[in-house]
Amino acid sequence: MPFEFNLSALAFLVFALLFIVNYVILFYYVYEMANTRGRSMFYWILCSFLITPLISIILLKCIGETDEKRKQRIIQEEELKQLVRNHFAPQEPALDKSRHPDKGTTPDSTGFILSAKTINDVYKRSR
Repeated sequence: MPFEFNLSALAFLVFALLFIVNYVILFYYVYEMANTRGRSMFYWILCSFLITPLISIILLKCIGETDEKRKQRIIQEEELKQLVRNHFAPQEPALDKSRHPDKGTTPDSTGFILSAKTINDVYKRSR
């Protein structure tokens, strides 16, 4: 007997494949959320297996970061702010009487040293 094309079996396979792919994506999202919030990734993935990943995502959103992770994030933000302040702070002009007898030389007309174009450039340099 020749092979018969069964549309319902194909539809079931496509649905099952999409279901599995969606669950893998949700498990990865739970993993990343737990990691960025300082929570145990293993236990949250296990929790996602026992209950749905959507409930785990909602619970992770509700409980937020650990105190240790929050302190670490605040320290990183303060370091970035300090780095930006150092790059864009007005610099004292160095007096060079040979070029400008009345004025000192400055890096640009505003008195700021603009070694980076944007804050993102400063952030990329700090990493």
